[in-house]
Amino acid sequence: MPANPRRIIAAANKLADGQAKKVLSYLERQHAELTRLLVSELGTKWDKIAWERVRQAVYQKIAQINADLMRRSADMIAAAGLKGQQAARAQIEVVGRIGISPETILSNPFIRTAMEQRATLVTAITEEIRAKIDAAIDRGLQGLDAGIQVINQIADIKGLGESVFGTVKNRAEVIFRNETSRVLNETNITETKELVEQNPELYEKYWLGTNDDRIRETHLEIWRKTDPAQGGTPIPVDDDFELSDGDVAYGPHDPRLAPENQIQCRCRLIVQQKTS
Repeated sequence: MPANPRRIIAAANKLADGQAKKVLSYLERQHAELTRLLVSELGTKWDKIAWERVRQAVYQKIAQINADLMRRSADMIAAAGLKGQQAARAQIEVVGRIGISPETILSNPFIRTAMEQRATLVTAITEEIRAKIDAAIDRGLQGLDAGIQVINQIADIKGLGESVFGTVKNRAEVIFRNETSRVLNETNITETKELVEQNPELYEKYWLGTNDDRIRETHLEIWRKTDPAQGGTPIPVDDDFELSDGDVAYGPHDPRLAPENQIQCRCRLIVQQKTS
């Protein structure tokens, strides 16, 4: 019995949202711990020695955050890779194939590449935290801000300008959500290509969007054009989708798509046996 495409997209979105919420919750906890660290280390002494002691303590804490995020991102990639392979196999009747194991996922060239690239994404998050806290400490060292002001800025007290953690947490949430979707969709694509390569003429595909006001116009158009439930006509599985802005893709998050057609995209590839 063919997989229900609505369940596929719901499960994929749940995974992406869940990964984003987990990293946000983690960073909120680390933010609180950094604030407590500053209070305990600084106390009421604001001399140069105290500031430099705090800076080194902060660096140690950020190194721990970096290591934690590296582990979390690896778990995220593995979970998304598994979901992508499961989505492909759920849509295509596969007889006599072995089940999916962690080794099977990690043997996928795309997953290996994603694992290698995750350090760049994690470092971008932690370096932003470090740079903002460094700037706040430097103001304290230069006597531009009192110690309590520095702590309040890092603690995100309202009314004290741009928060140190606010934008970082928002960006980390977006990165983890987007990377989950990207890994899931690209793994789905690579697995689908492998599964249908012997008999591509038996299968067709359509672009499935998320029905809300966040969907891009180009994605809404290709969804309506190819999804039978939207009155559209699926295309042969080996053909590319042609978006109205000129981009072509095997499916959502195809690397050939321009960044504006990939970032925070929640669309999914649906493959089915031809009905006629």
